[in-house]
Amino acid sequence: MSITTNKLATGHSSTIVNLLNPKAKTTYFRKSETIDQPDIYDPAFVESENAFLGLIQFFKTSKITNAVFYKFIPAGNLAYKERLIIQFSLTRQYAAYFPLLRGLLAFGKKAGVTISSNTLSKNFEIEIHSERAPHVLPYFTTVFSELLKEEKFKLALKNLILVQQQVKDLQQESLNGLYQSLA
Repeated sequence: MSITTNKLATGHSSTIVNLLNPKAKTTYFRKSETIDQPDIYDPAFVESENAFLGLIQFFKTSKITNAVFYKFIPAGNLAYKERLIIQFSLTRQYAAYFPLLRGLLAFGKKAGVTISSNTLSKNFEIEIHSERAPHVLPYFTTVFSELLKEEKFKLALKNLILVQQQVKDLQQESLNGLYQSLA
């Protein structure tokens, strides 16, 4: 039976007994493999981090989005590049525009951006890779401005139709008065 005792960094002793192979050395503390962490002073990392922060701020301050959640996934063993996942839903005022926004987002997709939507809960999930992050904000700005233009257009069209109906009703009233005066 072999007994191994190490003094831990906390000052406590740890003893492990290897009952299977008494003459074997027991190694129970292994230094973990080095993980490639991004250099926080690297200009590319700072640029992608600033772009991620800009995207988060854009979605949080937009009057179209509601309930914005985000998750940053750093590069490491499981992921080759940093990624940002943003989940959001539309505000009550813009909930009717869900199909339109889904179509706009699917139509002009950018490389390095994955967009998925859930029609039951009416929310979106967007995954952005770090190398594409600086180029994605103008894309979302354009898509959201097109959605706002569509809302303004529909409102103006409703007003136009309402005015045309009022004019038609007024003309019909005038014609009815004319016909009654002739009879």
